[in-house]
Amino acid sequence: LMDGQMWPHNFRTQEMLAAATRVGPIRRMHACLAFAADDDFLESNIRSDPALEPLGCLGDLGWYCVSVIEAFFSWRQPLRVFAHVEWSGGAAGSGVPVAAAGTLMYEDGASA
Repeated sequence: LMDGQMWPHNFRTQEMLAAATRVGPIRRMHACLAFAADDDFLESNIRSDPALEPLGCLGDLGWYCVSVIEAFFSWRQPLRVFAHVEWSGGAAGSGVPVAAAGTLMYEDGASA
């Protein structure tokens, strides 16, 4: 059974993870996912309706960035997590998240 996220199931993923161990411990990692949402998307897509997808694109697509970071950090739990979220309605909790940035801090000083 496979989820809708295919990158973990690709043979290249295991090759990348193995190559990463050969260069030494990973101390910093950055991941980004972005796309241009036009007015039609913002008015009609499920990810723009808080009743259908309360976390918007962050809930649906944000997992891609987090999961690749978690994989390269051996699925360790971060010690601290910081986030900044912009909402479609302007105020926190109003509408859906339309932009987000986060930092994961690990016990050994590594971060993403």
